[in-house]
Amino acid sequence: MLWHSTFITQVQQNLGYCPQFDALIDQMTGRETLYMYARLRGIEESQIASTVNQIIDIMMLNKHADKECGVYRYGMLCL
Repeated sequence: MLWHSTFITQVQQNLGYCPQFDALIDQMTGRETLYMYARLRGIEESQIASTVNQIIDIMMLNKHADKECGVYRYGMLCL
């Protein structure tokens, strides 16, 4: 069964997500979206929270990370 787990991990690391019109799902928060992408990419569950938090910190999105993406507007993320 180990080969199956390794194979799935390899597939996830090469998996892409190419939406037809909008990469953000309006009803999900920015944080939830990052969690979704992390899982799609095969990041270990135990590492997802710290990875997502690092990305949010690096992108300076702390005060917007838990807002639904549907309320994001151009310029609202400017400092």
